[in-house]
Amino acid sequence: MDHESYLTSFRERLAADGCTVKDEDLGPVRAVIGYRSDLLPQAMFSKIHLFTIAAATPEANAYAMQDFTQRVGSYAKNAKGQMRGLQSGVTTFAILIADQVLPEAVQLATRPPKLEFAVRTQSAIVDLSAGTVHTFRGRQLWGFALNGHLRRKLDLYAPDPT
Repeated sequence: MDHESYLTSFRERLAADGCTVKDEDLGPVRAVIGYRSDLLPQAMFSKIHLFTIAAATPEANAYAMQDFTQRVGSYAKNAKGQMRGLQSGVTTFAILIADQVLPEAVQLATRPPKLEFAVRTQSAIVDLSAGTVHTFRGRQLWGFALNGHLRRKLDLYAPDPT
């Protein structure tokens, strides 16, 4: 599988799940951005704004992973502004799709997601050469009610490339 075919199926999966989908420049890369919001009963009917953002790169290294994840988090915070807190949160998936993946990028992608005030940013790498997705698969105490929901969304939007 190549970048374009993965991104095409990525767009289709986002749209099929009810996300608004668009392409936009995010720093040095062109990104596919999916957005949806849900009121989740398991989180006491809090509104969760979910941004799933993916971009292709020939090589995923530590710098690319950190830079992209930071840009995705900033994009989501700017898009939702300060209207987040007890009953509203922002979750982002920052997904790099790469032909070659360096070990230090895998280390970063498999760390627990970054948490800020009502914002959670999780990194992932779609490793086209190995046919796998590298991301954090554990549970977190903060937002524990959302763990299963977010894991299912990430698995739906960014499955292993085949």
